[in-house]
Amino acid sequence: MDDLERALTCTLAPDTPYDIRASAQIFLDQVKSSADGWKLCLAKALQTSNQQIQFYCLQVVQEVIPRYNGLSTEEKVDLRRALITYLQKICSSQEKTSPFVKNKLGQLFALLFKLDFLTTWPTFIDDLLVAVCSADTNKDQHMAIVDMFLRILHSIDEEVVSLEVVRDRDEQKHNQDIKDKMRENAIPKIVDTWYNLLVTYNNHNEILKNVLQNIGDYIQWIDVSLIVSERFLSIFGNLLSNVEVRSDVLHCFYEIVNKGMYPKDKIQMLNLLRLHEFIAGISTEVNDDNALEFLLSVARLINISGGEVMRAMTKLYESDRDAFKFASDLLELYLPLLFKYMAHEDDEISETVAPFTRDYLLQILKKTATLTEAQDQHLTLLLQIIAHKIKYDEQYNFERYGEYEEATKEYRKTLSNIFKTITQIAPQKVAAFMGTRISTIPEQDTFSIEATLLLFLKMGEGIPPEMQESTKDYFAQAVESLVGFDIASHPHYTVVTGYFDIILRYARFLSGKPVLRSILQSMLDQRGLRNPLESIRMKSCEIFSKIFKPRTLNQDFLPLLPGLIEALQDLMNFSKNSGQQPWNYQTLNLLEGIGLLVGHMPAGSAEQASVMELLLSPPTQEMASILSTKMWLRDNPENPVITKQLCDLIGAIGTFSKGFPLSVKKSNENVKRYFAAPLSMILEILETSPENSLIRAKTIFFFHRMVEVMGIDILEKVPQVVKIFLARTSINEFVDFILLINQIMSTFKEQAFTTIDQLLLPLIQHVINVSNALSANITPHSEEEREILNLKRHYYIFVHTLASNKLEPVVLSPTNFPHINHIFGTILEGCTGFSDPPSQHKCWIILRKFTGVWAGNQREFSQFLFERVTPTALQLPSNKQFNVKDATNHNILLEISSLLIEVTGKCGETYLNYLGGVLLPSLNCNAQFIQTFVELLMSRDAEKMRAFLKM
Repeated sequence: MDDLERALTCTLAPDTPYDIRASAQIFLDQVKSSADGWKLCLAKALQTSNQQIQFYCLQVVQEVIPRYNGLSTEEKVDLRRALITYLQKICSSQEKTSPFVKNKLGQLFALLFKLDFLTTWPTFIDDLLVAVCSADTNKDQHMAIVDMFLRILHSIDEEVVSLEVVRDRDEQKHNQDIKDKMRENAIPKIVDTWYNLLVTYNNHNEILKNVLQNIGDYIQWIDVSLIVSERFLSIFGNLLSNVEVRSDVLHCFYEIVNKGMYPKDKIQMLNLLRLHEFIAGISTEVNDDNALEFLLSVARLINISGGEVMRAMTKLYESDRDAFKFASDLLELYLPLLFKYMAHEDDEISETVAPFTRDYLLQILKKTATLTEAQDQHLTLLLQIIAHKIKYDEQYNFERYGEYEEATKEYRKTLSNIFKTITQIAPQKVAAFMGTRISTIPEQDTFSIEATLLLFLKMGEGIPPEMQESTKDYFAQAVESLVGFDIASHPHYTVVTGYFDIILRYARFLSGKPVLRSILQSMLDQRGLRNPLESIRMKSCEIFSKIFKPRTLNQDFLPLLPGLIEALQDLMNFSKNSGQQPWNYQTLNLLEGIGLLVGHMPAGSAEQASVMELLLSPPTQEMASILSTKMWLRDNPENPVITKQLCDLIGAIGTFSKGFPLSVKKSNENVKRYFAAPLSMILEILETSPENSLIRAKTIFFFHRMVEVMGIDILEKVPQVVKIFLARTSINEFVDFILLINQIMSTFKEQAFTTIDQLLLPLIQHVINVSNALSANITPHSEEEREILNLKRHYYIFVHTLASNKLEPVVLSPTNFPHINHIFGTILEGCTGFSDPPSQHKCWIILRKFTGVWAGNQREFSQFLFERVTPTALQLPSNKQFNVKDATNHNILLEISSLLIEVTGKCGETYLNYLGGVLLPSLNCNAQFIQTFVELLMSRDAEKMRAFLKM
């Protein structure tokens, strides 16, 4: 044992002492770094029988490849000969060589092939084939040679062809030259060898698998007709009965089908391939995991084959009608397989062919005016399959949501989308199908009923818009049938929640129908709001909060309102002593629903006033009681019970007000007075506890609602809120405050002038102060950094909202005009905020909006445009942080171009003279640039200007 082998033995032995291992590693590093170290290792690989040492030595040899061109001719020849000798050694050895050694050797040969095939070793493939085809070797030796031949081919694919490896342009060109050279002579010989090996070793699964793997690897870039031939297809067909290699056969088929080809060529190839014949003979029985994986591969093959036919049909439809007809006939051969696997008992197999199903239906939807008899039958079959497959199975666990349940949810969503597409294609057929399903509900089991309800719901989503009106009687009758079956009393909650979803979707078709009383009763009693199951109570409350929105139902439900309120009294008790929790989902949803009804009552009517008094007096009085005693000030900070109660009362009144957005436009003073008292109390509570974050949050919520209800009167209350929110808020709270101000500007526009005039400078200064205070010690990518970005983003939205709602004059008011450069300076800063491209884009939009109003008319703003905005606009594209290929930045450049053109149109020669005589020369722009730039400004072509700036 020499020093090299001793060192290797020490490093490989797990019980070697640390100091000895370290010394051995130092020695090995010296060998590797020496000029002749690879030679020593190659010689050692030939001498030793220790395969771990062999592998290490081959790794060292591989490290010489990057400097292979620096070796002498003699060294290159020695390396090649030594590797061939090593190959002969392991192929003739009686001892079995480990796969990791053989793979490493295959990789080394592939690397040499890549370097020398086009130059000094053009016979590389022929030399390998001579060994493979030699008749002078015994069977074991020949099998070893074949094994190495296939491993080398696999490594060549990885080194030369594989798209998973990132390669530079020169390497791509070199590899393409190798493939072109191989196609000339080597590939036909390799293909013949593959065929002979499949025949010779038809009982040796390992070799069969490797041959098939090779074919799958190479098919993407070789002539497909070499493989899609009768001799190969015959063998492939026979091998499908071999359980060990049948998946590898399918892999070959998949890669053949996936090969990039012209549509007409692809169709002809698929016809020759006869996959439908091979697949038709495959058993679909699943008796173990291997069978399942195999059938999933079959399903993937059906899916891609059908998809390729559909894509070819789409491209051939206009260009080649004969080829389109040929493709259509081929599709008919695949459809029975599609339906067979779509209906398979295993959901994963079924879902695998769903894209093919979708493509087929979309083809019908787009290209077929009238269904053929066959298409009609296909749709009938698909409806039956979907109705069966969309059912929950016994394995589904309604108590514990896991991976299986998530997969089932996604599968049902897929089936639902397919069902909706069928509804778009043949609504009458689906209506008849669902009519039969609904009429037989009393005979169906639980999960069949749930499936029927789900499909009926999805049917409404799939009905074409032009048919909505004509189908309302159908839906009304179907819902009446469901109510008649008393589905709401079903013991399984999925059936009941499905029923309530249907009620919400189709209730608008029931106007004037007596069945509405039965529906309302089902929501109010133990079937709905009083059901022992929380999930059903939640669903009932959700439906209750939405069902009164359609105006068509107002006249039906309004007469029921007094009885409705009486029935719900116990669920809407606001007293702190009642033991109820008025702020839970139940009460809020109930209040929202009733609010919608009350809001639709005749404005100012005695009936409306009576109901509002009944519903709003208790929470208002409760709030007044708490305010008079200041009880919340004595709350335990760890558990602020009274503060939470206050917040819940505010939330309840605000939620009820959601029913009144339409009445505000009629200035209904009778409505306003019921909300004025709570509003005043809320402001008093806020001023008493301005530091209370819970109260601040609820105040913002209530003001959002009162903008709709109180109308212009709310503006006189805003300064009280502004004062507090500018003094003490978190960043997130201030963002919420900005959103409220944006709502005020959008709602009242120029009527909000005084409010925004007083707010503008303090708001800007608050944003700046907060940003500066936090930015000093901020950690990159921290939550604090994200909060600052969000604050600035909403500040820019605030200014954009101001500019979009006739409030631009606010900037020119006596209060703000002296600070005009400061105000627009904050926007210009955002124009170069590379960390937030959407906000950067928003800032350029803001400047363009103000430019359209003031450029050429307002001297200070025009000066700002000339001296600050224009230089920034011209220098931005050259900034290294600005990626001109980014989609958002594309829009930014277009916005800049529009702005510069706008300035030119408003300021004319004054602007052009400034550009040509002052600004552009100061930026070292040459005469040609200046001339082209000015010509583009004059042309007013923003797209051409964008392309110019991009350069």
